[in-house]
Amino acid sequence: MSYFKPYSAKLLKRPVAYGVLVVQLLATLTTTLVALMVEVIIGLAVLSGGLISVSAQAFFNYSALRHFGDPNALKVFAATVKAMVGRWSIIIGFSLTAVIIYEELHAGALYGSLFLVHLLGALALPLLVKNPAKKIGLLKG
Repeated sequence: MSYFKPYSAKLLKRPVAYGVLVVQLLATLTTTLVALMVEVIIGLAVLSGGLISVSAQAFFNYSALRHFGDPNALKVFAATVKAMVGRWSIIIGFSLTAVIIYEELHAGALYGSLFLVHLLGALALPLLVKNPAKKIGLLKG
């Protein structure tokens, strides 16, 4: 007879995090439409910054939640660190590439939209991620 029993008989599935990407995409498209009314090149810069931020967030969501629910905390920590480094590599690499290749692209609008969409994703992440641990009673609240 084993004295150590699992806390839950059900396995934890990954949280559903696509809602954050939907909110970021809607914000990107809305601000792009507003920026297009001002000037086309600013609208293109806003769209580029928003799409870079959305792609970085999608990479982070997929990579960081890969080992969600694993009892080995080191795997979860390593996946989160790897996802964070990947996210910032995507943001820095793609944004610098866009600004260097397209010299007429408005860098301020690109980085402003990238920052705002990224901030929106960071603020929305705790609110929009549906955690299955709550449904099976592991987390209170």
